[in-house]
Amino acid sequence: MLRLQQARGFRLAMLGDDRQCQAIEAGPIVDLVRRALGEAQVPEILTTVRQRAEREREIAGHWREGRATEALAMKRADGTAELVPGGPGEAVERVGQLVGERLRANAGDAGYTLTVSAPTNADAHRLGLAIREVRRGLGQVGPDQVRVQAADRDGNAYEMALAPGDRVRLFASTPAEERGSIGRNGSILTVLSADAKGLRVRNAGGREGRVAWTTLADATGRARLAYGEAMTTHTAQGSTATEHIHALPGGSKAVTGFAAYASGTRHRRAAWLVLSAGAEQAEVVRRRPLNDVRPVTEADAWANVARNLGRQPRQEGALEFLARVGEVRRGAARALQRGVRSAERREAEGLAPTVLQDRLARGRRGRVVAPMEKRLDDGVRQRAALVERLSRLGSDLARAVRERTARLHPSQRGHKRGGPSNTLRM
Repeated sequence: MLRLQQARGFRLAMLGDDRQCQAIEAGPIVDLVRRALGEAQVPEILTTVRQRAEREREIAGHWREGRATEALAMKRADGTAELVPGGPGEAVERVGQLVGERLRANAGDAGYTLTVSAPTNADAHRLGLAIREVRRGLGQVGPDQVRVQAADRDGNAYEMALAPGDRVRLFASTPAEERGSIGRNGSILTVLSADAKGLRVRNAGGREGRVAWTTLADATGRARLAYGEAMTTHTAQGSTATEHIHALPGGSKAVTGFAAYASGTRHRRAAWLVLSAGAEQAEVVRRRPLNDVRPVTEADAWANVARNLGRQPRQEGALEFLARVGEVRRGAARALQRGVRSAERREAEGLAPTVLQDRLARGRRGRVVAPMEKRLDDGVRQRAALVERLSRLGSDLARAVRERTARLHPSQRGHKRGGPSNTLRM
């Protein structure tokens, strides 16, 4: 593309942010362009304009640079970061309550929009069910008109109830019966009506159309459809809303700093971060030694969140792999040269060449034989000391016997030797 631009003289404008969710299939385009053209030829936009308040722009900058500790400290001070007591279920319930609070607080603002993002499609589905009931309580969702067998992008199957006012998410480019596409992968549509044959929807641009169930069906016959009340972070990273809620019902362990930056900057006015305290505490316990019985404090849980949301693992492209191959090759060549120099030096000094087998044998002797020799030597010394001690005890005993015998009367000494004589003299 760059060669074609150079040949034809047209202008090529490319935009991207390499701090948001990393590309899955395409390479690191921004980095490749920097390598191709040089740092000076790739200008950077270092200011944030989406967030209206200076404090929100500062928080966005912390997320972008991986300074999760600073971002969380500011959000906790503002009351927009919350650890919900309990597990994923309680976190989902709290997000539903928060959505209701924000919708009621902004009911008079016609331009107000609220979006919710979560790490996985399964999280988004559970959140969608909770938010749907909240919106129904506010009169924004009508009574159910139909139930269909549906599946999300990951293949998670579920029964899906649909009613006027529901928001649904598409997983592929979808044509309406009237004309043309009504939406594509990630598009959020509003349901106007639904029946056994299909549903009538309106897209974000205001265009309406009818979509048949057969158009939405996958190979198993299930409708590729999900509630659009909550999106995954990857889907949400191109959106902008008045306010945004980043929900982590399962905790922060599977979330990187890139996702935290993407979901934490979708808003113009305010953004909330809602996590499960139980999930964070469980991860803290798993990371500790087995015999560590210290209680897990709230500070420990927040520190765990900061550690996870501050990670920015970079994906390596082909150029990095090639560079590593070159480093390995150069390292092997240098190691070979060092080995050859040692052999050449021994040869010049008239010494016998060293053989790996001999070096291994010497090393084995040093590791195995030498300790055994030391133990045997210690045993011999201990036995010699024992023999010497016994010898001294024997000498002392013999000397004591001699001295005692010398002190006895001669008649006593004879008695001791053979007893008194019984010979009768005539």
